Amino acid sequence: MYQIQALMSLIISLSAIIHVGVQWKLRSVADSLTVFSQVSYIAVLVLAIAVLLGLVFLSGLFMDVGPKLKSIQGRIYNRNIGEWLHRLSVLLILLAYVAILASNTIPTNAVFIMFLSLFTFGFLMYYAYRQVKLYQTPKYKLVSKESLSPTLSVIEVTPTTGEIPDYTAGDYFFIRLHDHKFITEGHPFSASSARTKRYPNSIEFMIQATDAWTERLTALPEGSEIVLEGPYGTFFPETAQKSNLPYVFICDEAGFAACLSVLRFEHERGSQREMHLIWKVSHKKDTPLLSELSEMKAQNPYLHYYRLVSDETKLGAVSDELMRKLQLNLLYDQAYFFVSGLPAVSLTAQHMLAYAQVKEERINCNTFDF
Repeated sequence: MYQIQALMSLIISLSAIIHVGVQWKLRSVADSLTVFSQVSYIAVLVLAIAVLLGLVFLSGLFMDVGPKLKSIQGRIYNRNIGEWLHRLSVLLILLAYVAILASNTIPTNAVFIMFLSLFTFGFLMYYAYRQVKLYQTPKYKLVSKESLSPTLSVIEVTPTTGEIPDYTAGDYFFIRLHDHKFITEGHPFSASSARTKRYPNSIEFMIQATDAWTERLTALPEGSEIVLEGPYGTFFPETAQKSNLPYVFICDEAGFAACLSVLRFEHERGSQREMHLIWKVSHKKDTPLLSELSEMKAQNPYLHYYRLVSDETKLGAVSDELMRKLQLNLLYDQAYFFVSGLPAVSLTAQHMLAYAQVKEERINCNTFDF
């Protein structure tokens, strides 16, 4: 779905750029362009380029093809530049609207102008409303941080005023940073904490430092202020919480936090539920918190966890063959499955479970894509 939408937007953007080029050439041949015509053409052209760059550089559909493209993305078109380009697009929409009204022919089409005005001012009003709401979003203070591995850090935040929101284990929040007077683009992170005695009025996140933005987040000193928008998600539905069925978690490094949140919730209430955690990591050093999992297992002997280390081949990849090796295929028709992570793991696991005819209502997914 997302890939199709990205390709359609790509075609529309290219068509707009070609249209502006052709019209500019035809009109410049016929007569000189007016100032308003120049403004309208430039506005539409830059708007199309902004959309095009956003698709190419921010979408994994194009940039995840190889490491060279990812390197170009980080060096040339990072998210900070993208945010400013998108802010400029708001002004360009208004300029294009004014230029259209100033033209000689289009304003005579009353129906077109009515819909154009509704769209333009509706968009601008919604954008202004979102900005006001964003600055009213609760602020949080970074109270502690810990490095678990060379690329993995844990941060804990608490509200500057009031209580934390009532969130469910496995929910995610958008984290935003302060960039001078602006609040940056939000990045979604699943909470690794749960509403437990250990976290009475704080929320914990596990941050994988994979780009400039996450590196900046993990480099923040204690006492720094961030913005949290949320919670969101249905990873751990009430039906699963109230049932007595086993849980099977399938995750990678990016999706481990959501699974850990549910495990901590179950540990808090002294659960003796049968639970299995399949955790795919790149290297052995990327599997912190084993001591906490061991503590959970000491309380609940029905908890089992398995590490799939990429530089080892003992268990292999997430597949039906692996599930049979672990005898977890016996739970296809009687367990809740929680899948969380990047597409390489999450989509593979979803397809495997669908092929095994696991009921859709017992498959809960967090897929970090697009």
